Amino acid sequence: VMADFWDRHEPYFKEPVPSDEARVACWQSWCHLDPMEKAVRAAEVINKGAAFAGIQLVLSPELFLHGCKTPDSKLKSHGEAVVKRDREALQLVASTAGSVGVAVAMGYADRLGGLEGRMHNSVMVWHADGTEAFSCSKVNLATERERKLFLPGSPERSWRAIDLRLKHRQVRCGVCICFDVDYMYMQNNTSSAPRRLANDGAEMLLMPCAASSMHMAYDGVALENNVIMIRANMAEDDRFPLNNTFCGGSCISGKDGSIITKANRSDDALLIMQVKLGPDRTRQHRRARYGVFSVLLLLLGTAIWMSK
Repeated sequence: VMADFWDRHEPYFKEPVPSDEARVACWQSWCHLDPMEKAVRAAEVINKGAAFAGIQLVLSPELFLHGCKTPDSKLKSHGEAVVKRDREALQLVASTAGSVGVAVAMGYADRLGGLEGRMHNSVMVWHADGTEAFSCSKVNLATERERKLFLPGSPERSWRAIDLRLKHRQVRCGVCICFDVDYMYMQNNTSSAPRRLANDGAEMLLMPCAASSMHMAYDGVALENNVIMIRANMAEDDRFPLNNTFCGGSCISGKDGSIITKANRSDDALLIMQVKLGPDRTRQHRRARYGVFSVLLLLLGTAIWMSK
């Protein structure tokens, strides 16, 4: 729980992370605050997570920066000052992530390049050095309100795996925003987003949500597609009635479908877990490249020796 995390003055983990593992964090948070206040709080969590837990990756809920319950009129605003504030909030998160070497995936309402009054329900992903890795948008919009506010994303752009650079290695991962997972399974569609990402080599599935109920057994998605799944949902908060539609239950699931750790319904919580990964594709590529180079040098040396 976050309250305990703020009070710590010594690391949670004494040992460094092995090269074949990653320390990931799933942030279940509440819905209030404006974008800049959310960005400041995110910067605190990233800094604390790096200092006291050595986290290498953190995922926030869907529409985290802007809040799912923000009034429509405020969300639709595309004024110069509003767009500038959005950009500054994203830059603050990126610079903080880069300064401590934590990769971040964060939900936000993308109105930076959208039409007046329309935008995308998006997730921005940054490498551990703070550079932008990927931005994707929700394809299947679940409610009438969502369909009025947002433009649907493109499956070809959003449902593709990327090589995300962590501090000491990289991992191939993909993003599915909330109902993008539920919809395809409810339709019994064999081209579901998780399956497409797994077929594209994804080893880790990041699933930011703002859900009021569990529509399916998400640990089964991890098992079926042999992926580590991190699901970050909004938490219920009795102090703010607008937030009471959310059900929490954020979790991290292993490739075998087991739920490794899970939050309750209302906690503002940072779930931290060390997960086992496959071989580092970057190192494999580097070894293969150097192996070819060594063979060429051997052939060249042999040719020179024979010419003498």
